[in-house]
Amino acid sequence: MLSSYAPVISAEKAYHEQLSISEITNSAFEPSSMMAKCDPHHGKYMACCLMYRGDVVPKDVNAAVDSKIWILWCIRGGLTYFSSDILF
Repeated sequence: MLSSYAPVISAEKAYHEQLSISEITNSAFEPSSMMAKCDPHHGKYMACCLMYRGDVVPKDVNAAVDSKIWILWCIRGGLTYFSSDILF
């Protein structure tokens, strides 16, 4: 299991930079964003859990996540438009 935090940018840069869903998602899978020293490009992913804040369309997230290499038999999914405080 790997954990990552992305994007890691300064507060000044966050106010004027607009990142796309694809850029945010891809940065979460980069080795520099991982909280463990490893290279995930040499393997395949079984599952992922991504949390976004703001106006995010699930179609854009699916397109970005589908660009990664996945194990074929593993089911992944579960997108919702509701914030986590509403779900629990």
